[in-house]
Amino acid sequence: MEGRAQPTEVPETDKSRKDISLNLWLDAKRRLSKGRENKETKETYVVQMPRDQVYRVPPPEHAKIVEKYKNLPKDEKGCKGSWYCWIIIAIVMLGISIGIFLAASHSLTGPKSPVFHVISIQAKNLDSKNGTLLPPSFDVGVTVSNQNSGMYASYKNGGNSSLVFKNVTIGAGQFEQLSQDKNQLSIVRLKLDGTKDASSKDINAGLNDKQKKSMILKIYVTAEMKNWIKSISKDMNVTCKFDLKSFEKNNEKILSENCQTDF
Repeated sequence: MEGRAQPTEVPETDKSRKDISLNLWLDAKRRLSKGRENKETKETYVVQMPRDQVYRVPPPEHAKIVEKYKNLPKDEKGCKGSWYCWIIIAIVMLGISIGIFLAASHSLTGPKSPVFHVISIQAKNLDSKNGTLLPPSFDVGVTVSNQNSGMYASYKNGGNSSLVFKNVTIGAGQFEQLSQDKNQLSIVRLKLDGTKDASSKDINAGLNDKQKKSMILKIYVTAEMKNWIKSISKDMNVTCKFDLKSFEKNNEKILSENCQTDF
């Protein structure tokens, strides 16, 4: 036993150093492990939200939109998206369509004939005091009525008119140009110059007596009826038969008259 080597004792200072190093190493390992756990915990999130809260609470944007709409003036709100507005628009459009259809249908039908009436007549130079018979002249007043509510009427220049007494043409002249609005009534003055036959003794005597006189006024003119859809031109022949009391001044009274229009 004496020959064995006895174990050497570690000095106290070296043992303390080893314990300190071991503690430091363990402490560092714990910190490292704790850091890894904290890191893993920060990177993982679990969020749970009750479904009833999601559906019961509307987004804040909805409240802003509602408030903005409530604060608008009445004239700015309008009726966009309202079903009754679309119904009103549809009714208006339907009414416009019906109006256009009726106007077009009325316009496509044949125009009505103008209506003529003899309202007055005056004569000059019927009796010459100096023995020389001068050709008489006649001023005939006629009303012309456009019977069309949807068409304008115009009577072109170049028409003519004549006055007949005892089957003899005693006066002739032009029918002046005339334009009429819808349903318009116009008065036309016809200036008729006396013919040579009107200066004959027989005709002159019949015009100057105080007996009732039967006469015929004839008018030949081209009439044009038009609107925004169509235009129609027709040659028109008007024959007016009338009875006159006399040609005495202030006594030129039309007793009866009847006008027929070939249109």
